[in-house]
Amino acid sequence: MRLPGMRRTPMKKRPSVNRVIDRQASEAWAWGARSKPCAVCGCGGVIEGHHLVTQQTLRKVAEATGLEFERLRWDTRNRLSLCPRHHQAHHAGSHRVPLSVVLEHAPKLMQFVRELDRAHDGCEPVLCFVERTYPVA
Repeated sequence: MRLPGMRRTPMKKRPSVNRVIDRQASEAWAWGARSKPCAVCGCGGVIEGHHLVTQQTLRKVAEATGLEFERLRWDTRNRLSLCPRHHQAHHAGSHRVPLSVVLEHAPKLMQFVRELDRAHDGCEPVLCFVERTYPVA
């Protein structure tokens, strides 16, 4: 039984300040990716942002070290611009983005990786993940 003056559905909560900041960070990250051509073929059509160190790996590092996952997730040093064709091919494993292309278009990636490895002491190094994922061409 509903009391007089009560709503049928609860009021929606306002987004928290952290959620608003996360949305702004994700939009800035994605805009930065879309503002550049594909790192593999150079096309400038539809462009997607690719996390060089996967979000799953970043989450593991964050849990192991106490670092904030969202800060790691939207770090611009961990971004590569790819067209949908090359993005899907990379994730499918049919055409991995070569390490030389990654380092040319994301020169600060190795700085980011070294920072994660220093914080991630005692676990599998992030550098090993990068070496496994991006072949030397």
